[in-house]
Amino acid sequence: NDGWIEFTDMYENFIKKVIMNIYSVNTIVCQSKPTFRVQLPNNIAVGGNENDSAEKYGWHKDSDPEYNHPLTEKNFIVPLTNSRDNASVYIETYPNSNKFKSAKMNVGEVFNFCGAKCVHGNKPNDTGKSRVSFDFRVILKKDYDEHLVKESKLTNKKFIIGEYYSLLKK
Repeated sequence: NDGWIEFTDMYENFIKKVIMNIYSVNTIVCQSKPTFRVQLPNNIAVGGNENDSAEKYGWHKDSDPEYNHPLTEKNFIVPLTNSRDNASVYIETYPNSNKFKSAKMNVGEVFNFCGAKCVHGNKPNDTGKSRVSFDFRVILKKDYDEHLVKESKLTNKKFIIGEYYSLLKK
């Protein structure tokens, strides 16, 4: 996770030049280190819990108690391979709809969704091709809560600037 300055610089510049422009802001709170995600053939990209059903193993909202992400987070996926059907992520069409669509993503695009409010997950990848992406989350500065003491399930970092998040300025 450390020592790859070129990637870190590219990631931060991408957020400054693309993501901040989407929201017309000069400051943003972002995930300090993006998540590198690989969905191999015949596999899923995110593990699940013992109480998950077989057909929706690992499906969740990022704000669920076992993940703890703030409701104000915005998810982004930057595909490094073209991704569709079962070599992609299925996302609830709107909160509590229980209707899902596979995200169609192409290299050179960025995909945005509300993972804190919409259930999302993978079906076993039956395409014979791997899906590769890097994913990250941002929060608009006005929506950031510095008193959020919950921690990330995987990194055990608090959802605050200096731990899970960084503050970026143009």
